[in-house]
This record gives sequence, C-alpha cells and structure tokens, in this order.
Amino acid sequence: MNPNQTNTNASNTTPAFVRLAQAAAAAAVLGFGVTAASAAGIARPVTTTTATTTATTTATTTAATAPAEAAFADSVIASGDKWVKKTSKTKGDWEIVRRDDGSRVLRLGDNFKTKKAPDLKLVLSPHTTKQAKSKNALEGGTVLGLLASHKGAQEFVIPDSVDLGSFSTVLIHCEQYTKLWSASELVVTSG
Repeated sequence: MNPNQTNTNASNTTPAFVRLAQAAAAAAVLGFGVTAASAAGIARPVTTTTATTTATTTATTTAATAPAEAAFADSVIASGDKWVKKTSKTKGDWEIVRRDDGSRVLRLGDNFKTKKAPDLKLVLSPHTTKQAKSKNALEGGTVLGLLASHKGAQEFVIPDSVDLGSFSTVLIHCEQYTKLWSASELVVTSG
C-alpha cells in the first residue's frame, strides 16, 4: 500500500494515533526502521550505507518508538510471592498484568516452583487462604488453565468476563486427585 491509499482493513473504531503507535512499535520489534513512510503506516527495512545515515536512522527510530513503548507498557494490577502450603510447598512470584491491548494475564515468575504432579491447575478462588481446602478449591472459582510445568515462567489468560474483585486467592490445585497444593493471597491494587 502506498502512503496515499486508504487502509480499508483498519478498524474505524481504533484511533489513528493508536494504530500509528502500534505500527511503529511492531516495526521496531521486527527490526524495521521507523521513517516518515512507516509512520504513515508502511513498515519497510531501512538500509544504511553511511555512518551519517545510520545515526539519522537510529535517532528517528528511538524518537518514534520511545513514546509508543511507554504508552503500551504492561501495567501490574496484582502481585504476590508468598504461598501458603496446603499439601505441597510452592514458591515464586506471580503477577496479574493488563497488557497494552487491554487483556489481562496471570504470569508465574521464572522462580516459580512446586511439587510435580499430574493435572496441576491455576485457579482464582473466592476463598481466603485459610478457607481454601482441597474439597472446596474449585467452588466459585475460575480455572485459568493447566500448568505447563511444575516450575518456571508461565502465562495464563484471564477472560474479560472475570471480575478480579470477586476473588481472594490464587491457587495451585491438583484436580485429578482433589488436592490443593498451595494458596496465595490476591489483592488487586489497580483496575
């Protein structure tokens, strides 16, 4: 598409400045230079032939992408690092973040570790850490998904319909054996 054409696939509900910032950020991530043409919606590789061109391209890229990155940084809305042992010890950080696109995810940190077992699931529960038991772990809760591993960083999408204010804890639960591994207090600090 040339700069004079209209993009008929672009959403009419997304403001132009948002589409522009998203395009600039995507171009930077993919290693494309941000030029006047890419700022108009056309990302293209920038070839450099001289030291002067390189300096100009770097300055243009930095200036154009810095605001986009700042405007679309993930924001932490809840976090924790203390797990109450129920059946098995769990340790490590977790956080709930709102992504730049408005979606929310719960991320387990690189330092996350628990005892290995089949069918370990991450659950948002309305029960406090004291109230949460193996038999009631799923009552009123939302299962975010199956753990990919018993250790390491993982990410779970939180459906838009989930009201985080309705939950008190993050649980690690072995559904196959109805065993609650651990619970961590959930306090939402921002929207």
